[in-house]
Amino acid sequence: MSSSKILVIGDSIADVYREFKYKKDCPDAPETPVGLFERTETRPGGAANVAANLAVLVPTNCQVDLISALNIDTARALKFASHNRVNVSDSLFVTDERSLRKERIIFDYASPYDFVVRLDNRSAIDEIDRELVQESVRKYLEKNTPDLVVLSDYAGGVLTNELLEELHASCPDVRHET
Repeated sequence: MSSSKILVIGDSIADVYREFKYKKDCPDAPETPVGLFERTETRPGGAANVAANLAVLVPTNCQVDLISALNIDTARALKFASHNRVNVSDSLFVTDERSLRKERIIFDYASPYDFVVRLDNRSAIDEIDRELVQESVRKYLEKNTPDLVVLSDYAGGVLTNELLEELHASCPDVRHET
């Protein structure tokens, strides 16, 4: 049985869940819960989540590769969620401050998990990151011929028109659908 490759390109997001145990209502804002910190969990989001899901769904002889801009916490969460089956060696690693991150504050208030607030740190990565991701894609395609390319766009800035045009030119045999 021959091996195959799936390449996922797109915006990865650190999905962070901060869980708090309800303690009481705030005396100076009665509708506001006060909680004690329980735990933090980081899950792969965006393209990292797509890659993790593919890795657990495809046969073991299929390699899933990810090219994205992601921080080390997202990469660790991705390795765990995908049972260590996603290769991120061509990805661009960025600092927490420059990564896409969505934090959710969750209380065990009225129901098992009440969603209280979501905090996004930014809407797009910096321009230089886009250029580095595009260069990573070029280098990857020089060494590899994926059987499938999956684009995962969350409007974070990884997938630019220039990159899409280059992918279309580099993979003429690939069927393109939106």
